[in-house]
Amino acid sequence: MTLPEAWTSFLPPLMGFYKSEYTVSYGYGFATAWTAFSLWKRGLATTTSAPLLTLHAMALVFYGVRLNLFLAIRTVLSKRIQQFNDNVEERALAKGNRFQTRAPFILSCGLLYYGLCAPIMLTSQWLASTTTTCAITKTVLQSLFGLQWFGFLLAAVGDLTKTWVKQSQQNESFLVTSGIFSLVRHPNYTGEIIGWTANAGAGMLATALLLLGGSVNSWTKTLSILGKFAAMVVGWAGILFVLLRATNGLETRQAQDYGSDPKYQPWV
Repeated sequence: MTLPEAWTSFLPPLMGFYKSEYTVSYGYGFATAWTAFSLWKRGLATTTSAPLLTLHAMALVFYGVRLNLFLAIRTVLSKRIQQFNDNVEERALAKGNRFQTRAPFILSCGLLYYGLCAPIMLTSQWLASTTTTCAITKTVLQSLFGLQWFGFLLAAVGDLTKTWVKQSQQNESFLVTSGIFSLVRHPNYTGEIIGWTANAGAGMLATALLLLGGSVNSWTKTLSILGKFAAMVVGWAGILFVLLRATNGLETRQAQDYGSDPKYQPWV
């Protein structure tokens, strides 16, 4: 189903009215995948560069679908995650009226998800406006999309490795230092930072190509492009803030929980 990107970005976070935590978990993955898929499906009818559009769109679809599958499986397997989600919902219910207390946060998340998908709005718009792509531009875009795929795959491998090892050890508090974690301490956060930065880079390039390429012939189109660009910058800055804050919090918790573990200091 294809809908305007505002709908596909803002509808999924509404799941937070049912379960508060869903706004930033399933709402996040669903909004990302649905928006990218809708733009891809519409874009195929207007672009002459379907492979480039597909490479970008499917990276976001993969990210969203993979994230939601991982979250669902982890919730089933982990009693600690189940308890954490229950605690989040209890605290949310204690604040009172669901709509009044949750609506502002849900709206802000919708804006964030719109900003995260703004780059593909810009790349799909540019690909639809041009009949030829110069070799240099194509190579740069392919490199950015490849880097985006690398980042999202790194995050996926990190999540899979941590879940697999903890289940194998039958210990949800086990410190995972093997596999990808022997090379990158926080592959999930690092991968997302790489992926979203490459995504924003593609959006920045598409913005420049649209504004400087001569295909924009009205102020309304210019303002629309600049609006998407602004949303993209806010979305990119917002997700980097969230990821860096989460990384710092994880560092603090690991130092407290595993500071006396013989394998922690060598790993750090």
